[in-house]
Amino acid sequence: MTANGVLLRFSCQNGEQYDNIGAFWDYMAGFYPIETLSGIGFGWKDDSLSYLIGWVDQEPLSLPETLQADYPQAQAARIDLPDSGWLTYDCRTDGLDEAYDQIYRDGPLDYEIERFDGSGNCRLLVFRAPKK
Repeated sequence: MTANGVLLRFSCQNGEQYDNIGAFWDYMAGFYPIETLSGIGFGWKDDSLSYLIGWVDQEPLSLPETLQADYPQAQAARIDLPDSGWLTYDCRTDGLDEAYDQIYRDGPLDYEIERFDGSGNCRLLVFRAPKK
């Protein structure tokens, strides 16, 4: 799989990534239907993570003209994702905290893909590399 979109790095201190990534989702959903977007989290280190909002296995659409002014650190990016080995969880957006509590009981992730719809539903795909 390949993901194309807008990449930012977010701090995870004091849970602030939830509000900041949520605001980033709101911003991107102002330009594209939320059902067409995927959010990909990866690269957790130094109490931060990389997060891309865009499209999986689709050609990217043109990015908002205001993007650089609104998110100066944003960059267009393309990342390769594993083709298999994903676990899927369905939940409601107001239950994301509980869903992630359950997911992280099995250890840290290498990648996550979040997909939302306009009705408050969320599908989480998570990937952990096999242990060697």
